[in-house]
Amino acid sequence: MTTLITNPILTSRLNKLNSILRIIAVLTLIDEPLITLYISIFNITLTDLKDYDIYYIDLAGLFISLNYRYDLKFELSFLLVILLLFYFAYKGFMGYGDLYLLGSLKAYFDLYAFIDIIFIASLSALIAALLLKKKILPFGPFILWGFLLKAGL
Repeated sequence: MTTLITNPILTSRLNKLNSILRIIAVLTLIDEPLITLYISIFNITLTDLKDYDIYYIDLAGLFISLNYRYDLKFELSFLLVILLLFYFAYKGFMGYGDLYLLGSLKAYFDLYAFIDIIFIASLSALIAALLLKKKILPFGPFILWGFLLKAGL
């Protein structure tokens, strides 16, 4: 995973679109955090599908927009879930970008809703893998799909 500082800004149309959307997200954050939330979800989905990578700047937009819009829930289950996710990332079952994405979403949901998101994401990814006949898929879009369904956005 690349960091925000070492993330190359390429000249492709997709990267230009992502850069423009990130600027719009920053400008609308205080007045309309929901726009920033949707832009962050869009950018995370596109970059994960294209590069199998999730950039920190998009995670920051997601986390900050959730913080502006909702009360974040930091509790013991947050720490336990993060430790479990680090174990899965360490073993290679998921990428560290997925770990950071799930950690950002866990701050918003309680443990039971978070488990629902993981279930929806896993089931969706399994169905997509079977239909597309692929063994490796980016998990970020499926996590965000579970989040959108659970949050009702």
